[in-house]
Amino acid sequence: MTLSPIARSCVRGVLVALAALSLGAGNGIAQQLDRSRRPEVPPRAPLSFPPVSARTLANGLSVRIVENHALPLVAVRVALESGSLLDPEGKDGLFTLDTLLIRDGTKSMTGDQLAQAIDELGSPVGPTRFTTVTGSFERSLTIMGEMLMHPTFPAEAIDRRKAAVVSGLQRSEGLSSTPALRIFNTMLYGSTHPFARRVTASTIAAITRDDLIGLHDRHVRPQNVTLTIVGDVSANTAMASIAKVFGDWQRTGERSSVSVPVAPAPKPTTIYLYDRPGSTQSTVVVGQVGPTRTTTDFYALEALGGLFGGPTGSRLTQALREGRPLTYAVSHLPVWRRLGDPSAIFGSSNVDAVKTDSALTVWTDELKAMTGARPPVQKELEFARSVTVGSLMTRIETIDEIANRLNIVANSDLPATYYDAYILGIEHVTTADLASVAKRYIDPSHTTIVVVGDRKVIEAPLRAANIAPLVIVDENGKPIL
Repeated sequence: MTLSPIARSCVRGVLVALAALSLGAGNGIAQQLDRSRRPEVPPRAPLSFPPVSARTLANGLSVRIVENHALPLVAVRVALESGSLLDPEGKDGLFTLDTLLIRDGTKSMTGDQLAQAIDELGSPVGPTRFTTVTGSFERSLTIMGEMLMHPTFPAEAIDRRKAAVVSGLQRSEGLSSTPALRIFNTMLYGSTHPFARRVTASTIAAITRDDLIGLHDRHVRPQNVTLTIVGDVSANTAMASIAKVFGDWQRTGERSSVSVPVAPAPKPTTIYLYDRPGSTQSTVVVGQVGPTRTTTDFYALEALGGLFGGPTGSRLTQALREGRPLTYAVSHLPVWRRLGDPSAIFGSSNVDAVKTDSALTVWTDELKAMTGARPPVQKELEFARSVTVGSLMTRIETIDEIANRLNIVANSDLPATYYDAYILGIEHVTTADLASVAKRYIDPSHTTIVVVGDRKVIEAPLRAANIAPLVIVDENGKPIL
């Protein structure tokens, strides 16, 4: 029988493999395997965030660059200092409108011309972000610069953008999570606190063109901008393009700063129920105010959040999903803001309406156990490290993911080296640290609980469960007498 060339090649491969196995057995390799013991897992390779080159233009514009030449792509993000905290009281939504309207025309290009130029590039370009091929980097940056530096706020576009924002607000009110988070923030911080203020149709209607121009002229200036660039461009080449586009942008005044008040003293644990008739699910939010990012307990709190209310395997997930089928997904983590602003340690979940009381009973019992009968153990610490630091590399696999994370860092007033310090900080946390911060920052007797759902289904069982006093509130958190 005559074999084809492909068949002969396959036969040769099999013979070579058999010879190698025979040789290995002859050398005693097979006899050296001890199948009574599990193979040892090698030590985890040291983790490090991609190196960040931090530079600053003469006008104060901050730049952070990460070179990644794996693909001919460049991701660019813009962080603007203080953001929506710049909104004057009664005109909430002003900053959001600004970022929308600067797409609608500049001193050198109409909105249609901007759209045409972006279409020719073949990838979207906005005033705060774009990802493009390397060859289109500088042209895309030029369009971004036009929007940021020279917007005209055309009157006809203002009404259109306002209507779109109001429409979006109306749609979001259809989600139970919208009033749930609004009520939670109101109870945590007070209705006049910046974190509890609300964008409404009336606050949008109150915004004028002069308001938009004034905000932009005062605050959207180079000293308030951090530009993050990740991808197939060298730091020197990127800086040359940035200087060409933004170098003449004039700085006016100092860096914008908004002082956020401290949170009020926590109230005794209370359940605030907002009625959503006919809802088959309840949205539940549970938590309390946390410290600022400047706390020395930052890394321990991050790890505690991972082991208590992180992904599959955390205590709360095991209790509410794996141990008992009370919810599909739940979280309970520290949520940080800017460097000096108060945080919140809270979680949320959607549960079957008839199981609302059971879910909250289990949830509050887990909070009590964490601070008393069942403190964190070493196995949980290892789990916390795996979900915070261990999975970090899988969460920055693309240039977009790296750029987005660095942009969050910039928005939070954190240094470019944040992630390097984060990795080291988490690695140094101990179980004693976890137990300490649990007792310091988790207070089951002063926890805010918000439930949005069908009152006629959930009120009586919640009262019978005797978890905490129950108050019926309206959509803004005001008690209904």
